[in-house]
Amino acid sequence: MYEVHSLKAKKSSELSAIREAVSDASATATTSSQKIRRLDSAGAAAAPPPTETDDDPFGSQFSVPASQMNSQRRYLSQRSNLQKSQSARTSRRMPTNYFESVLLKCQLDLDADPASVVLRCEPIGFVRTLRNMLRGSGDYPKNIKDFVHGLEQASKNRDSFRKLLECCQMQSQTSGEVRPIQESVMKMLLCVDFMQEELIRMLFGYVERVAEEEVGMNMIGLVLSQIKFIDHTAHGGLVFDKYFEVLGRTRNTQLLREAIGALEDVIDVSKQDMAFRKILELFPRAGDLFSVTNVTVFCEMSLCGATLRMTRQKMVDFVEAGCAVEIYPLLVRFMLKFNSNEVDGLHENIREIRLIVDSLVRVGLDSSVEKCLREIFQIIYQALTVSAVLYEAWVKFCRLLTDEESHMALDLLVLLMMLTVNEIKSGSIQKILINKIKKGHLTISHMKTLTKDFGCVLNVHMDCVLDFVESCLKERQADVCEFGVLSMSYLFSANNLNNRMVLNKLVGFMCEMTLINEGQRNDHLIATCMSALSSIYESYPNDIRNNAHILLTCNSIAQRLNIVIKKQLLSNNKVVKKKGVIGEVRLIRHLLKTSTGNEELPNTFDSDRTIDTVSDIPTASGREIGNMINMLFTSANESSDILALCYDELAEMLHDFERKFGKPEKAFTIWLC
Repeated sequence: MYEVHSLKAKKSSELSAIREAVSDASATATTSSQKIRRLDSAGAAAAPPPTETDDDPFGSQFSVPASQMNSQRRYLSQRSNLQKSQSARTSRRMPTNYFESVLLKCQLDLDADPASVVLRCEPIGFVRTLRNMLRGSGDYPKNIKDFVHGLEQASKNRDSFRKLLECCQMQSQTSGEVRPIQESVMKMLLCVDFMQEELIRMLFGYVERVAEEEVGMNMIGLVLSQIKFIDHTAHGGLVFDKYFEVLGRTRNTQLLREAIGALEDVIDVSKQDMAFRKILELFPRAGDLFSVTNVTVFCEMSLCGATLRMTRQKMVDFVEAGCAVEIYPLLVRFMLKFNSNEVDGLHENIREIRLIVDSLVRVGLDSSVEKCLREIFQIIYQALTVSAVLYEAWVKFCRLLTDEESHMALDLLVLLMMLTVNEIKSGSIQKILINKIKKGHLTISHMKTLTKDFGCVLNVHMDCVLDFVESCLKERQADVCEFGVLSMSYLFSANNLNNRMVLNKLVGFMCEMTLINEGQRNDHLIATCMSALSSIYESYPNDIRNNAHILLTCNSIAQRLNIVIKKQLLSNNKVVKKKGVIGEVRLIRHLLKTSTGNEELPNTFDSDRTIDTVSDIPTASGREIGNMINMLFTSANESSDILALCYDELAEMLHDFERKFGKPEKAFTIWLC
C-alpha cells in the first residue's frame, strides 16, 4: 500500500515538472515570435520598394538565400510555399511557372475572362515592362528559355493557347472599362527582339506537332499569321527554312493548305519567288497546284518575269486538260500580273487570257459559267481601269489584228468596255471600232456570237453597247449603218438582255429618221429598221407590250413639243417663227391622224349648219386643232411671209393627208371651210 502511494506521488511530481517546462517553452516561443514580427516590420519599413528589374518574379514576400541559383525548380518550390501562405488572402490563381509569373507582373491577367486575356495597361507599356524584366534579370539569357518553355507548356491546352493568339482585351486604369484591342499576346511577345528566334522555333514546333497529332488543325493558320510581326531582315532566313522544313516533312493536306494560305504573312517579299519555286516542287500535279486557295495566294505574290511566264504556260496546259469552272476567274487574275520592266510581253498575257475565256465558253453556258464570265470581265475591267499600261497594251494588241478570222467576240466586247474605262480616250476607241467595221474585221457574226455567248456580260455594259450601236446607225456608210441595225436585232434576240432598252433605241432612231429633211433621210436604213422590228414582232410576240411602254411616252413628248413650238411662234426672230409654223402644222397633222375615224359626234349634230367659232366644234380633238390653227394665224403678226408660209404648209399637209388617210374630222372640216 505504501509503495502505491509513493508511486502516485512520484508520478504527480513528474507531471508538474512537465507542465512547468511546457509553460516556459510557450512563453519563450511567444516572446520569440513577437521579436521576429517586430524585426520583420522594421525590415519591411527599411527595405526599398521592388523594381521592375527585381530578380524575384514573385515579389519579396519571402527571403531566398543568395547562394541558391535561379531555376525553374526554385520558382516551383517558392510558389508552393507562397500558395500555402497566401491562398487565403487572394482568389486569383497563382502562377505555375516563370512564364505566367512574368506576365502577371506585366499586368496581364490570363484568367479574368474565359474567352480572352485582359491587359491592365497599354500594349506599349506591356512590351516595355516585359523587355526590361527579361533583360534585367540576373539569369539573362537563360531566363528566356525558361519563359519560352512556360509558353510551350501553355500551348498544350488549345483553349488557353488560342487566347494568347487572338486579340486580347484592355482594361482602363481610370474607369475600369474593358474593351477589345487589335494586339494579341503573341504579337506583343514577338515585339521583344531578343526573344524572336526562340518564339519562331516554338511556333513552328507547335505547327508540326499539331500536324502529326491531327488534332487542332484549325489553329495552324492562326499560329502562322503571328509570324508576320517578326523582324524579317534578321530572322527571315530562319522562317523560310523552318517553313519549308515543316512542309517538306508533312503529308497532311490540311497543313499544306493552311500553310500556303498564310504564306504572305510568313515569307518576306524578297523571298517569295524562291518560295514559289519550292511550292512547285511540293505539288508536281497541276490539279493539286492550281487549287482555289493556292491560286488566290499566288495572285498576291511577288514573282519575277520568268516565273510568271512559266506559270502561265502551266495554267494554259491545265485548262486545256480540263479543270473546274470556278478556278477560271482566278487564273485570269493571275495572268493579268506583270512586272513594270517587262511591258513588252503583255501581248502574250492577252493571248493566253483569250484562250482561257474561249475554253470556258466552249464548256457550255449554264448558271455557273455565266457567273464566272461576269467575274472574269469584271476583273478585266478593273485591271484596265487601274493600269494605263495594260490599257494601252490591249489597244495596241487589237490594232494588230488585221482580218476577220483573227478577231474574236471577246475583242469586240473588250473594246466596247473600254469606251467607259477612259472617257478621254473613248473617242479614239470608237474610231478603232468603226474602222474595223468598215474594213470587215469586225462583222455582224462577231456581234451574233457576242449576244449568244456573252449575254450575261453585255447586260452589265448595255448602256455603252447601245450608245455605240446607235452611233453606228448615224454613220453615212451603209455597211456601218447595217451593222448597227442588225446589232439591234441580235441584241434583242438575247433573251437575257434588257429588251426594252433595245426597242427604245431602235424606235427612237426611226422616229428621228422620219422627222428629218428628205434630203438627209436614208430610206434604205429606215426600211432595214422596219424589217428588224418586223422580225422582232414575229419572233417575240410576248414582248410587243414593251413597244407599248415605249410608245406611251409619246403623249408626254407631244406636250413638250407643243410648249417648244409655242415659244417659237411667239419669237420675234423670223427664222425661229418659221420653224414654229412648220412644227405646229406637223402637230396638227398628228392630231388629225389620231382623231380621224374616232369622232364622237352627238346625235343632234347638223352637218349642214355653219360652225362659226372654235368653241362651237362639238369634239374635243376638233376644238384643240382649231385653237392651234388660230394660234398659227395670230402668230403671223401681219407678216406676209409668215402668213404665206402658214397657208402653204396647211394646204400641203391637208392635201397629203387626204391622199393617204382620207378626209379629216368632219366637224373640224366644217369649221375650217
